[in-house]
Amino acid sequence: MESVAGLPLNTLLSVAQARDRYFSEAFILYGSAEVAVALACVHARMDDASFALGIVNPVATEPGAAPRRRTLTKPLTA
Repeated sequence: MESVAGLPLNTLLSVAQARDRYFSEAFILYGSAEVAVALACVHARMDDASFALGIVNPVATEPGAAPRRRTLTKPLTA
């Protein structure tokens, strides 16, 4: 997955709202699908030994928060 240059989505939404213009439904659906594909890819990442990396997304309300690894506080039981 590549990193692309541009403004953050919340900035684009603020500008659109200030201008009283909004994104089309098709654009929103396209953007949502792209995010879903990217998240599925990151969540499925494995290390060299084929173990899941356990990457989870940060809370969406934390600006600039980076993805982190899932940590277990107690062992899983069957």
